[in-house]
Amino acid sequence: MQRNQTNLLLHPLFLSCLLLLILNDHWWKQAFPGFITGKLSDFAGILMAGVLWRQFFPQRVVTGCIVLIMGFLYWKSPLSQPLIDWCNNVIRIPVARVVDYTDLTALIMLAPAFKIKEYGWEKGSWLKVPVYCLTIFAMPASSMHYFYASPEYMPFYDSFTTKQTREVLLQHLNNAGLTYRIDSVEFIPIRQNYYYLQDSGSGEITAVDSMKHVRLVQITHRGAYYSIPSIVLAQDTVRNIHFQIIDRGKKREIYLMSIKPPVRFPQEFKGRNKVLKEYRKAFKAIITGMPD
Repeated sequence: MQRNQTNLLLHPLFLSCLLLLILNDHWWKQAFPGFITGKLSDFAGILMAGVLWRQFFPQRVVTGCIVLIMGFLYWKSPLSQPLIDWCNNVIRIPVARVVDYTDLTALIMLAPAFKIKEYGWEKGSWLKVPVYCLTIFAMPASSMHYFYASPEYMPFYDSFTTKQTREVLLQHLNNAGLTYRIDSVEFIPIRQNYYYLQDSGSGEITAVDSMKHVRLVQITHRGAYYSIPSIVLAQDTVRNIHFQIIDRGKKREIYLMSIKPPVRFPQEFKGRNKVLKEYRKAFKAIITGMPD
């Protein structure tokens, strides 16, 4: 019997990467932040992308390698920032990525992706549709950020990395005369895992077993973020800037989540994007203590 090319998606290696991608993006990254979980999704995603290319274009292997390599280089470089800004600010789809060129090591997964053989599991052909659906869900979700800002806030969804420790970064804020607090109430995650309830008086955080009797504003995501009530960025007074400091192995990722923009803030995309870039540059100089 001739094997169908669609059996590539039923190969154990592809299915393993699909499972790893889902677990890593929706559990491990939050539960065990670090170097391994930071890279795992890229490695799994690249292999899956290569297999999918073979699925649809089995005779164009060289073209597939070139397209996937160039696409990943574009995505992991600052050149993709305008696309990310457009997704976040125009069509309001939360998209995020970190410019970390060590992620490019994931491209080695193209080798097994274009070498694996078709898997002769004809009896499992009914799994093709569920696998397609899970793949369509899992691969874009890897770049989505799971917070939505309140209507009066503007999503930032931008980040940069540094080798400085969390303590040093926060000390730079103190040296700049800025007050900050650990916050967890003003943002609501869209997924149902790792919810905690913070007491507004004592600040004590306890696990929430049932969502039925918890007011939506009280729901918070594990892993606190920081809030600065007022900060001057690029000569503008910006209110309530929210950011996270995430451990990425030996580095820290500073993730800018949202701001409450000034009254005179550009409404058109190009003007708004330009100002947000200026804010990011100014905030990076403050928190790292390294002004340009």
